[in-house]
Amino acid sequence: MTDVKSLSELTLRPVFIVRLWWEPDQAASNAGEWRGAVELLGADKKFYFRELSQVGEIIAAALGEMGAKGHEEK
Repeated sequence: MTDVKSLSELTLRPVFIVRLWWEPDQAASNAGEWRGAVELLGADKKFYFRELSQVGEIIAAALGEMGAKGHEEK
């Protein structure tokens, strides 16, 4: 039989959802841009971006914020 851990023993891991979509330019056909959002589940936080390079920065900032809060609570 496997050991069942109490809730206090479980390690919570952040889960992110990254969504991408094409935003067409209404003025010009075949024109537009990719846009997206990064959502941190369980925290009700959503960050929007226009450049894919921003995804890593958003996640790193959210993880850094979570790490800082984790150290304060200990």
